[in-house]
Amino acid sequence: MNQPPSCLYITNAYDAKKWGGRELVSDLNRRILAELFGERLAVYEIDRRTSLLRKAANTLSGRTDGVSARTLREIAALLRTARPDYVFFNGSGFGPICRRIAKRFPEVHTITFCHNVESKFFEDAYAHSRSLKSWLLSRLYARSERMVLRHSRTVVCLNERDRQLFTALYGRRPEWIAPLCLKDFFPASGPAPRPARQRPVGLFVGGCFFSNFYGVKWFLEKVAPFVDAELLVVGRGFENVRDRLPALPNVRIVGGTDDLVPYYLAADFIFSPIFDGSGMKTKTAEAFMFGKTLFGTKEAFEGYDADPEKAGARCDDAESFIRTINEYPYSDATFFNAYNRERFVAEYSFEAQKRRFRQIFNA
Repeated sequence: MNQPPSCLYITNAYDAKKWGGRELVSDLNRRILAELFGERLAVYEIDRRTSLLRKAANTLSGRTDGVSARTLREIAALLRTARPDYVFFNGSGFGPICRRIAKRFPEVHTITFCHNVESKFFEDAYAHSRSLKSWLLSRLYARSERMVLRHSRTVVCLNERDRQLFTALYGRRPEWIAPLCLKDFFPASGPAPRPARQRPVGLFVGGCFFSNFYGVKWFLEKVAPFVDAELLVVGRGFENVRDRLPALPNVRIVGGTDDLVPYYLAADFIFSPIFDGSGMKTKTAEAFMFGKTLFGTKEAFEGYDADPEKAGARCDDAESFIRTINEYPYSDATFFNAYNRERFVAEYSFEAQKRRFRQIFNA
């Protein structure tokens, strides 16, 4: 009698106090695999936190994401004893492990879920900061991604743009697209009524890494002084850079918070002035989740199957942001965007991704 298939999930360990978009997607992936495989799912977590000496050794060996010689030995031992049918890599930074499995355990079906094109992400970071760390990480991730694209039996990426970039960089076309999906935090009670107020409230959500920081800075300089709206910036790290951002009477830099839900529920619109990046933007999926109108750049909508005019508006320059925010008909009727909520449920929810994962594992 054949046993049901089994799976080993390899991922980085995440700090529960520092969750962002990647952590939310990773948690969803893990929950889906738990439903698909039940007790036949094993999890191996790799902690990036280690001594400086070990980090240096891993870097000199060309390894990323906490992968070490010890990691390689432990996973090999686990594969010999557990003999899983699948190994699911949660990210493209595990190239050395993927290569070793392909050579020593060729019967195992390896699947790599790429959160974005990491090498490009750090190239963009280096272009902004000229940081040696960003340059080095771009090279290390390029090495890992090259291994993944060569040795992983199945490669999954978030959108067509990433698929084309992986193909151009490494000569392999990822087989599957599984867009960014999130656990649903929309209240069971349904949309809240619009609060009574004189001006609409706009919300930006995102941690303070380079593309978010420069996008917000640009928006506060070029757009915020000219719009009749209260603007909130919420995201871990922004509380530390208030002195580097314009101080404006209609802008409040909130910074980190333990609960984003009240901010989303109270907002009239989400603004997303992001001009760089790969993968997909978590804040877009969250805006759709809560049925919030989104005013964003081409990058904000990248990878999403949605009509920007129904979702809100595409704004790629200061003038279009200013005009859209000032002219939008804010009311009780527009406070909840039913089109965006429908798009989330249909394409970017737990159930939508579970359907895709079933197809991937059954292919």
